[in-house]
Amino acid sequence: MKNIFRDIEDNFQAREFVTALVLTGLFLFLAFLGYTRFTTIDLVDKNGLTWTIHVSYYGFPFEMIRMLNPIGGETAYGALFAGAGLIQILWSGLVLNFALYFLLAFAIVYLSKKLRNLFSHVLTRRLY
Repeated sequence: MKNIFRDIEDNFQAREFVTALVLTGLFLFLAFLGYTRFTTIDLVDKNGLTWTIHVSYYGFPFEMIRMLNPIGGETAYGALFAGAGLIQILWSGLVLNFALYFLLAFAIVYLSKKLRNLFSHVLTRRLY
């Protein structure tokens, strides 16, 4: 285990860390664009009126953002969801996706650095 951490320390400096963070951001953006789930919710207000709220969720594998789209204008939305906001960040999904995609980016950067070192070592041995 000690050798593994030493190997990671030798092959993963600040440049690789920044690259992993950029890849994580790219993965999060692609997860936001690549997966959308639509649903509707029927809500009844105090006066007995039924409002249909269209809800779209974004993010993969965990949903990170929820958008509420009420039918009937902003007044219906204000009556039903005072202070809730049309766009809501689902923090638990965002944190889980960040951790997952950072681990994936870390593995990609680490393995590419190891393979680059291996190939450069093999090529220099063949040249001499």
